[in-house]
Amino acid sequence: MKDQKHWEAEVKPKEPKRYPMDQLRKETGQEVNEEYAAEVSVPYAAPKQAPVETSLPVRKSDSVADTQAAGGIATGWVGYTAILVSVISLFIYPVLFGAAGAFLGFIAYAQGQKALGAWSVILGLVSLAGYFLLVPLYS
Repeated sequence: MKDQKHWEAEVKPKEPKRYPMDQLRKETGQEVNEEYAAEVSVPYAAPKQAPVETSLPVRKSDSVADTQAAGGIATGWVGYTAILVSVISLFIYPVLFGAAGAFLGFIAYAQGQKALGAWSVILGLVSLAGYFLLVPLYS
């Protein structure tokens, strides 16, 4: 009988040490007494603060204002010229005027005339594509 108990003790694997549930929760980070309401609730409103100015307004000199005004007038023609050239390319010399209209339209778009530039590029490319698609039919 003594040998059998000794043999069972050797053959049976030792059971792992069991910890109380409180100790397991503490070690795994599953505290039951924590409050999660602050993490899942929506705040009432953002805190309000008066605007703070950190820099003084900068006054442009007269020469800078004149340069910008002249630049606006000097570059305003690019968009209108681009749309005009693109429309002309639909009727005569589509390769020459279509490419020029698309190029001028791209420049106008880069200078800030977004609508005129985009329309010029589209019309110029449509004119070019139409030419290259229709010329093989007539030759």
